[in-house]
Amino acid sequence: EMIGRSGRLIAVYDGRGRGGTCFTVKLALCEGLEVVTIDPGGEAPPK
Repeated sequence: EMIGRSGRLIAVYDGRGRGGTCFTVKLALCEGLEVVTIDPGGEAPPK
């Protein structure tokens, strides 16, 4: 439901794991949403 009501997803996500954040990011991409990820370690700029 969250993805269906959104136009963009901003996620604090390191790209690892198979948990809820990973699932939500993949679902948003499959639904065609713009996804912005922020590295929680602050090492990589948002993309």
